[in-house]
Amino acid sequence: MPAKTKTDWLVDVNRQAEELLADPEFEQRFSNFLREDQLGKWKLDNVCGYYWYLHALVLVTRPKKIVELGRCLGTSALFMLGALGEDAVLITVDTLERASDLSHCLDDPRLRVLVGNDLDLATFDGVDISDIDFLFIDTDHTCAQATKEWELYLPFLSENAIVVFDDITMNNMGAFWVPLDCARLETGTTYHYTGFGLAAP
Repeated sequence: MPAKTKTDWLVDVNRQAEELLADPEFEQRFSNFLREDQLGKWKLDNVCGYYWYLHALVLVTRPKKIVELGRCLGTSALFMLGALGEDAVLITVDTLERASDLSHCLDDPRLRVLVGNDLDLATFDGVDISDIDFLFIDTDHTCAQATKEWELYLPFLSENAIVVFDDITMNNMGAFWVPLDCARLETGTTYHYTGFGLAAP
């Protein structure tokens, strides 16, 4: 990390990501990872724009290891994988075996699709989750769940890790987000109407 505070670093990361997204040709330039039936499906708006924002964050931060908690159909994982370096890995976990948006990527050696409870580390049996550079938390959007995930995964983060939270204004997530004792940045509702947050422990 450069010689600046972690808050300054988050501001800079967000600025660079927003600059990428401000390019009117961004979607066209960075769509090579999408299937033909997916082209044009997810717009850069406050509903689906966070997929593109995640893509831009990965391009800016260049993580070697991403862990995603909460996969749903695999759309977020797809967009992060599309920006991931060839020597990096993305580990995505969900309680249900669903990843239809990732169906054309399942043979990608950079991708590990796991099924299980992310609060049970046995879910990662045989998978190294040490030194996580980029942790994306997008599970049930409650203070209790986010607190448990934060406390459980904090020891596995690399020194300069970024932790990304979706839906920080949903349910009672504010009770987790507001008192979080580390560098953090709320990025607003431009890319998702329920808010997005970046943290650097």
